[in-house]
Amino acid sequence: MFKICALFLLHGAAKLYKMVIFDATTLIAVVAPHAAIVPDGKGGNLTLVKERVDGLLAELRKQKVKIILPTPAIAEAFVRTDAKAALEYIATLKKSRHFLIENFCEAAAFEVSQMTAKAKSAGDKKDGSDEVWAKIKYDRQIVAIGLVNRASRIYTDDGGLAATAQKSGITPIAVASLPVPTEKAQIDWVRDAETEA
Repeated sequence: MFKICALFLLHGAAKLYKMVIFDATTLIAVVAPHAAIVPDGKGGNLTLVKERVDGLLAELRKQKVKIILPTPAIAEAFVRTDAKAALEYIATLKKSRHFLIENFCEAAAFEVSQMTAKAKSAGDKKDGSDEVWAKIKYDRQIVAIGLVNRASRIYTDDGGLAATAQKSGITPIAVASLPVPTEKAQIDWVRDAETEA
């Protein structure tokens, strides 16, 4: 027990800069904008998804905020691309100083165990969710990675994930709530990452 807690403290203390999380829905808008389907909350699909996320990327870059890409979210996002493109995107993301790929590590596993134990002790391991158990466990992994890295916000349009994040103290923000930049923010993050290397 002590070893895991110490690992959590050491891992978290090393990350003193500002952090946010991108879920699969937001990451898809970065790596495969043609495949990004985001509900608009009115029964249709959101327009100008890429432009909204480009504006967000520009703002986060200006504020020197690091973007955490949890490996479970990466797995979900790259279902929309072929294997070759996925490997190229991962290589490019790893070069960027703006994105951090974070694994589901021991400290995150500890966080998930605490979320689940708390929900079970309250009499409902699903913590009020009506989602399938496999999806809840997946969402808790993403949130736990954010907690370990001291993320303050998660960008997601997944209601279940947003609820899990909110209960854990991470503020969920929907892509649908992002403004369309008045000046189109053209973020060529691939070219940017390659010039940083």
